[in-house]
Amino acid sequence: DHGDSFKSVADFPYYINQVRSVTGNGFLALYGREITVGNLRDNDGNLAGNNCHANAMSALTEPFIDGTSYSDNQVSSVLQILKNEDAITIWNHPRTCPQWGSRVQEFSGIEIFNEYLGNSDLGYYLSAVRDGWHGMVIGGMDLHYKAQFETKITTFIFANSNNATDVLNALRNRK
Repeated sequence: DHGDSFKSVADFPYYINQVRSVTGNGFLALYGREITVGNLRDNDGNLAGNNCHANAMSALTEPFIDGTSYSDNQVSSVLQILKNEDAITIWNHPRTCPQWGSRVQEFSGIEIFNEYLGNSDLGYYLSAVRDGWHGMVIGGMDLHYKAQFETKITTFIFANSNNATDVLNALRNRK
């Protein structure tokens, strides 16, 4: 979801219902929230265009935050809110937001595999591991255009069952 950047908070229940509508018959869809911290709106409501994204997954069914109300130097405050809801937090494509590198310890994981495969995202992960970080690696796609469906990025999760609680717990435990 690119919810807080492209929709209003009032649109979030529609998004939750859409995700729930495709879950079933052995298929599990988890809803997430991409929070673009520092993407402040100007007086006309236009976004600043910041590329610092945190992805959050939890059992929360209502948006707790509009990332467009937080400046980039408030990322620790946003991550603390996420921690309080027991969310899994991912630093998305770190090459577009190097200023968060000093905060990697606050994230559950880093998205280093995506449709823009390259060594720079991997470099952030390797640096964090060298510094003692024990987070997870995920793959993701923004799916801004149809051709991205051809990208074969996969994140394997070894959960006890195919339900949301077990999958989220497996992610929390880096399985």
